[in-house]
Amino acid sequence: MTDVLGDHVDFMIGTPQQMMPLVKAGKLKAYGVTQRGKMPEFATADSMADLLGPKFDIYYWQGMFAPSKTPDAVIKTLNAALNDVANDPEVLKQWHATGVTAFPKEMRSPADGEKFFKTEIARWGKVIKDNDIHVNQ
Repeated sequence: MTDVLGDHVDFMIGTPQQMMPLVKAGKLKAYGVTQRGKMPEFATADSMADLLGPKFDIYYWQGMFAPSKTPDAVIKTLNAALNDVANDPEVLKQWHATGVTAFPKEMRSPADGEKFFKTEIARWGKVIKDNDIHVNQ
């Protein structure tokens, strides 16, 4: 980020929360978003996934995790509380102001979260394998 703001590099991809304040302040210009479809928070930015195809459908997400032995009753309580927050209009307003979008209501159960996470592991595992990506230590 420092190098982009200092004109040492021309381009970077960051999270909506990271970029939104700088775009609003006029310090950065958003040229594209990596997910399908436009993001209202970045109205002038094109969707790179729409322009370049589905392989460029990359989005930032966050999830809540608990230890594997957490009792189902606790998971249910945590999930209900999280859904209460994600349905609160004031919270949603604050989230949208920073580029955050809540998962659709039909994707907010613990089972749906686990399914989504496993899909992401498979998706990115394939990208890593197909491109022979390794971590240098």
